[in-house]
Amino acid sequence: MIPVNPLPGLAEIRGIKVYPGLAAIDRPVDMVEVFRRPEDLMGVGREAIEIRAKVLWGQAVRRTPPRLSWCFRPSPAASSLTCTPGAVHANCTLSGFFSWHSASQIHDDMGIPSGISQTTLKLRIRKGQIVTVEAIIFDKDGTLFDFQRSWGAVMAELLASSVPTDRLESAAFALGFDFEQTRFLPGSVAVAGTSNEMARVLAPYMQGGEQEALHVIDAMSNRTPMVPTVDLMSCLDGLRLEYVLGLVTNDSEARSRCQLEAAGIADCFAFLAGCDSGHGSKPAPDPLLAFAKATSIAPERTLMVGDSQVDLMAAKAAGMRPIAVLTGVAGAEELTHDAEVVLSDIGQLADWIAD
Repeated sequence: MIPVNPLPGLAEIRGIKVYPGLAAIDRPVDMVEVFRRPEDLMGVGREAIEIRAKVLWGQAVRRTPPRLSWCFRPSPAASSLTCTPGAVHANCTLSGFFSWHSASQIHDDMGIPSGISQTTLKLRIRKGQIVTVEAIIFDKDGTLFDFQRSWGAVMAELLASSVPTDRLESAAFALGFDFEQTRFLPGSVAVAGTSNEMARVLAPYMQGGEQEALHVIDAMSNRTPMVPTVDLMSCLDGLRLEYVLGLVTNDSEARSRCQLEAAGIADCFAFLAGCDSGHGSKPAPDPLLAFAKATSIAPERTLMVGDSQVDLMAAKAAGMRPIAVLTGVAGAEELTHDAEVVLSDIGQLADWIAD
C-alpha cells in the first residue's frame, strides 16, 4: 500500500510515507486506486500511464452507495508510448471494463444505457478527453462490398437487355451510370437509393412500367456476385469481439441477409435493417435509432460507417459519429466535410479507433 495525497503538509499516515503524486513514487506500481472527484480523472489517468501502472481502478461517481465502479488497463500500444508530462498523449489507448451495482441513474450519471448489468467498453484518450465506442453500424454496398466491382458490369447488362437502344444513353444518364466505362458516377441514385427509387428513374426508358422495372432490378440484384472490400470474416470477427455490430442498408432486408450469409458474415451482426424492415431508409435517422433502441447503446457511442453522403447525413441526424470509406463511388473530397475521418476501407477501422 502506497498512500498518495496532493494535500500539502501531509507527510505520512499511520507511519506510512505519503507521496504528493504518482510520479513521486520510487518503485513500480501494479494498481492505482482512485478516490477522487470525476474532474480529477484525466490528471490521474495521465500520471498512471506515465508511471506504467498496470491497472487503474476507481469510482466514477462519488455517492453512497456507489453506482458505478470501473477499472482499465493500458493496452500494449499505450504502455509503449512516452506521454508528454503535463498533457495527455493523443495516441494513448485504454481498454475499460465496467460493472455497476445499480442500473438506476447510470445513464444520467455517465451517459451509459441503463438496464445492463455488465458491459465492456473501448476507451480512448484524445486531446484530454476519454472517448468511448461501444457499437459500429455498417452500410452494405460500397462499404462491406465494393460498389463498382459488384454492380458495374451487372448494371451495364441490365440496361442493354431491358432498355431500347435509342433510349440507352438517356437511361444511363438518368441513373448516373457511365455505360462505356461500366462505372457509376457520384450522386447516382443507385449508390444509396432503394430499389423502388431506382425503378422510378428507370421505368420511363423501358417498355414496361415501374413494377416491371422493379422486377428487373430485383432479379439483377439477386444474382449479382458481391465482391468484398476486404477479408470480411477476419475484419468483422475481430471487431465484434469488442463492439456490437449492426448493418443498415437501403437494400431489402431479405436480399441483404442472403448476401451476408453467402459471404459467411451474417452472424457478425446483432442487428440488420433494410429499407423494408419498418424503420424507413437513410438519410432519415430512424433505422439507426432502431439499432440504438434494440441494443440499448447510446447513439453518441456508435460509429456509422458508410461510403456516401446519405450514410453520413443519417449518422449526424441520429447523433452518431460519421465515418466514411472510399470503397464506394464518392471521393474523399466529397466525404471529408461531413465525416469524422475518411478511411480507405473498413480494414483500417480497428487501428483508427485504437489510435
